[in-house]
Amino acid sequence: MPAPQSRDERWFEDLFDRYHPHVLAYARRRLPSDAEDVAVDVFAAAWTERDRMPDAPLPWLYRCARNRVLTRQRSRNRHLRLTLKLTRLSPSAVSPQAAESGDADEWTRRLFDVLPDAEIEILKLAIWEELPLTEIAYVLGCSPGAARTRLYRARNHARETLAALGHPATGHSATTYPATP
Repeated sequence: MPAPQSRDERWFEDLFDRYHPHVLAYARRRLPSDAEDVAVDVFAAAWTERDRMPDAPLPWLYRCARNRVLTRQRSRNRHLRLTLKLTRLSPSAVSPQAAESGDADEWTRRLFDVLPDAEIEILKLAIWEELPLTEIAYVLGCSPGAARTRLYRARNHARETLAALGHPATGHSATTYPATP
């Protein structure tokens, strides 16, 4: 990437061409129906913040995408709660996490219905996005040590949850993680 003083339209075109597929894939795995909108929002922010963007932009772009996804999920959850309240349905009758992970296999969807959102996100960053711990830490806004601890706990919780759900491959294997799409 060019130096910050040369972050012009050409720089942005190069950034977009190089990283748009990554950002779009990240968004599709989290909010398939809104992935394009999330990607547009991320690159609009990248243009606006171009002078403050680090030289290695992918973690910054993922962090921005994460924030946009979380905002949309909160909005959907508020809308869902209102809809449920208006129709007097039980909130347990609908699982937003299962609906939003449409490209995952059945076991992953079942797992994501149970795990806390923070554990789901760190597993996705490590497994689907294949980020190293330092970049996971940056995306999550924590230290690498905290990211390592969170990932360790999330993997253990995922393994225990899959076993409790009756996943046939869990057994006593220490390397069973959620399937990737």
